[in-house]
Amino acid sequence: MITEQEKQHTPEIEALIQIAFEKGIGEAIQAAKAKNDPHLLDDFHDALIDRFYQKLVEAGKLK
Repeated sequence: MITEQEKQHTPEIEALIQIAFEKGIGEAIQAAKAKNDPHLLDDFHDALIDRFYQKLVEAGKLK
């Protein structure tokens, strides 16, 4: 079940994932940390692992 806070983070998560594909995972993590929101960082991690990990590997952004 998606919480209300996770719904609020959706646009930011999508932007961070776009950064991960365009500029690399390091840039995306730095951008997420710069938001200074631990819950956003956790939601970003969950999205990467649950939905985008394999795509990032295939795109050569992760090994």
